[in-house]
Amino acid sequence: VYIWLCVNFISIFLTSILLYYYLKRSFNFNPLISLIGGIFFITSLIILRTSNFPMSEPFACLISMLLFITLYNKNYFYYICVSLVGIASRDIFLFSAVLLFFNTSFKNKKSFLKGFLLSSIPAIFYLVQRFYINESISFEITMGRDLVKDPFVVQGLVIFTNLDNFIYFTLRLGLTFGVFWLGIYHIRRNNFLFRSSSAILFLIMINLLFVGNGSGITRHVGVMFPIIIPLFLYFVKDYLNLE
Repeated sequence: VYIWLCVNFISIFLTSILLYYYLKRSFNFNPLISLIGGIFFITSLIILRTSNFPMSEPFACLISMLLFITLYNKNYFYYICVSLVGIASRDIFLFSAVLLFFNTSFKNKKSFLKGFLLSSIPAIFYLVQRFYINESISFEITMGRDLVKDPFVVQGLVIFTNLDNFIYFTLRLGLTFGVFWLGIYHIRRNNFLFRSSSAILFLIMINLLFVGNGSGITRHVGVMFPIIIPLFLYFVKDYLNLE
């Protein structure tokens, strides 16, 4: 347990530092606003709920931060390396394939082909890893369910047939970032964040299809803080009128 706690707090510390420089260099926020962004991360729900327990979320946040930094700087080799480490630790990092794909230029044929090929690497690695672990061709998703062998059950869609489940899911999703969700108002203010928001939709869809009822939605969507926090900080920047 103590080793887990050390890993958690080291991961939180490193993520906070990387987030500070990510905000400062990628979005030209001044040091004060970048520091506020770091505080927002430390006090986010995914950190408050997992940092004191032997859970992998703080480390996942570190991996997520590295993904966004390397992608923004177009360091594709390091991006792929980090994504493979992420997928080897948690399934949700399959979003790295979506994140990379939608951050390529669809108008440029060469760029699109390059983005498609690179984004397929994490997806292929995910499948190979599944085949290796299960020692057979299988598409295990959650709770041991196999998309090939077992009846396919779209678990999460029951929220649309039951009002209580819908409210529960909506509340869980809303509490993931709380008031920071208002930053979506600025989604078109930065093209990188706008394109990257596809990863949020992907994680919500995966949660609905394969987990259900909002269980784990905070743990999944919470790693999208490199999108939500900068968007909300535009409010802070405009309010303080700081450059």
